[in-house]
Amino acid sequence: MATITIQTPIPGILYHRPAPEQACYAQTGQKLQPEDTICLIEVMKTYHEIKSGKGGTFVRYLVDNEAVVEAGQDIALIESDEN
Repeated sequence: MATITIQTPIPGILYHRPAPEQACYAQTGQKLQPEDTICLIEVMKTYHEIKSGKGGTFVRYLVDNEAVVEAGQDIALIESDEN
C-alpha cells in the first residue's frame, strides 16, 4: 500500500462536514471508493465536492475544518489499495 496525498484543485474554505450538525465525510480507518467525497471547498458561496480519487483507507485530514486553503495544497492522506 502507498500513502497518497489528496490536494485541493481550487482555493477556498475547506469543510470536513456537509453541515455543522453532521458527521465528517471521512473518518480515520474508513474505506473509500474513488468517487467518495472527502470534503467541500467553498468559493464565493459555491460548494465544490472534493473526491478521494483513489480507493483505499482514509488516514487523516491535513488541515483543520473551516481552514482557508490554496490551490494545490495537501488536504488529506489516504492509504491506497491501488499500486
